[in-house]
Amino acid sequence: MEALQVHPVDSEKREKRAITRALRVALIASVVLAVILLTLLATASGNTQLFAGHYPVLLWVTVGIAVVLLGLVLELLRRLLLRYRRGLFGTRLMARMAGSFVLMTVLPVALVFFVAVQFVGRSIESWFDVPLERALDSGLVLARASLDSQLSELTKKARSMAVELADTPPALLGPTLSRLRDQAGVQEGLVVTGTGRIVTASGSQYARLVPDLPPSEALRQARAMRLFARVEGGESASAPAAGRAVDAEPDLKLRVIAVISDGQRHDDQRLLQLVEPVPSVLASNAEAVQQGYRDFQELSLARAGLKRIFRVTLTLTFLLTMFSAVAGAFLLAGWLTGPLSELAAATRSVAGGDFRPVRDYAGRDELGVLTRSFNAMTRQLQEARSQVERNQRELEQA
Repeated sequence: MEALQVHPVDSEKREKRAITRALRVALIASVVLAVILLTLLATASGNTQLFAGHYPVLLWVTVGIAVVLLGLVLELLRRLLLRYRRGLFGTRLMARMAGSFVLMTVLPVALVFFVAVQFVGRSIESWFDVPLERALDSGLVLARASLDSQLSELTKKARSMAVELADTPPALLGPTLSRLRDQAGVQEGLVVTGTGRIVTASGSQYARLVPDLPPSEALRQARAMRLFARVEGGESASAPAAGRAVDAEPDLKLRVIAVISDGQRHDDQRLLQLVEPVPSVLASNAEAVQQGYRDFQELSLARAGLKRIFRVTLTLTFLLTMFSAVAGAFLLAGWLTGPLSELAAATRSVAGGDFRPVRDYAGRDELGVLTRSFNAMTRQLQEARSQVERNQRELEQA
């Protein structure tokens, strides 16, 4: 019995298989990279530091992967068109199966995409609801009004103490200042000249050793307007207005400077400074309200940018999913119709008297059973033909 032979794999078939394997590897690598990049992109969208430093890079790399997947899809479409023009068996079946897979994948993803875009747009708009903005404005006004009320009360105390200190002899300024400070319940009192030189100080031991000297700007304003009052420290201090200013110091405190007496020179002037810390609860609440209002204003300014960022992320997700689904559908359809094409070609060969078996299909499904059955049939036909040829030779020899 002659040895059975298998169809030789020529260079063209080897090249096609190599291209198909390359496409599969490229598709798998692109999908894996796309999933990783989309995860990082979504993380960067919700993380301010990561967003500022890496979002543009992640965005462009993801766009590059989308372009690669688009190239794969176009290449697969070109190969399908060439198969159709050549009239290869299984092309219509491949196109039908690929179209079915694409529809089953792309339509639900497209629906989710459009719903997500609408949801993101409405969610971002809900962040800037008018009642929320009014509540923040009211909270900010309430915090400033509370600070202004305390500042106004301290200003009244400073004016009253300045009037009494104006009639006090220089030798009695220290004891009088201490008595008035205790009566008013102020933490620190200080009498200075118009140039900022300390005349006397009253308060805690630390305040007497290291008094809180008034800034030169505050002294100039007090000399010009005969009064200076402001909330200092933090970013929730009241807005500058009518002799008020805001500094950026770590703790909120009230500073009031009132003129006690005038003189020909700045050094002959006497000014009273009262310093009172803002209660910690009020300071922390005012700072929290100011921070919330500032964050809200930043988000409001970035509203359009936020919508664009999330929509770009969702669009890239949709495109990568769609391109991956299309490429995967074509490869899967080709993988399913490949054995059928080989069986069709082998059937034509059998009709022409070529009984060589086809390449065994590695799968354990019905396609594998079909190829093994076909190979068994060709072997039986080959054996029958060999037996007929032997019998014919024997008859000729006889």
